[in-house]
Amino acid sequence: MCSSDLKIGAAAGEGAMDTPVSPTATARREFVRRLAAEHRPGGPLAGPFYTSAEVFQEDMARIWGRYWLYAGHTCQIPRPGDWFTYAVGSDSVIVVRGEKGEIRAFHNTCRHRGSRVCPTETGSSRRLTCPYHAWSYGLDGQLMMDPKAEFGLDRSQLSLHPVKVRTVAGIVFTDRPDSPSTVLPPDLETEAIAGHLNGFLLREVKAGRQIGRAHV
Repeated sequence: MCSSDLKIGAAAGEGAMDTPVSPTATARREFVRRLAAEHRPGGPLAGPFYTSAEVFQEDMARIWGRYWLYAGHTCQIPRPGDWFTYAVGSDSVIVVRGEKGEIRAFHNTCRHRGSRVCPTETGSSRRLTCPYHAWSYGLDGQLMMDPKAEFGLDRSQLSLHPVKVRTVAGIVFTDRPDSPSTVLPPDLETEAIAGHLNGFLLREVKAGRQIGRAHV
């Protein structure tokens, strides 16, 4: 792993610095640019648009990784401690209801060895415990143990990385920390989208039976 990859990982996790463009990302964008330039307007898309790993990665970076995305509904986590996970590409996100009813979201990655904290799609627990080495996190994402003896760090430095989350009329949206967040306005409840959705009484929806989840 090169140093630029490490910087990108840190930026994605913390959302506190500008993400540098790695040589790999530059080559990928140039590949997609060439494909688009060769496309004949009105004609069929070339095969690589459907099968190329570079096109897929650029889709994830430019679209799925930059905007607020539908994650689920509040009825999926009606009680404190209820949680669900969902995937966007190779990333996994936990959406959990806290002890006071608040909804939070975190990257589903243990800060110890990078394992999935919640390996299933739904669950309910008083804390989020990684099955690998049993590192446990509170419903607020804070690490429960003291890692100073082993790592020399305060536990606040090894809490789960947060993901931005908002609810609109019972619908849960999440967004990466470093996203420009241009799709949904900051004050969702006062915008036209909330007023429109409120008429459908979506906040009163209750989960009956779940038959499957879609993965981006």
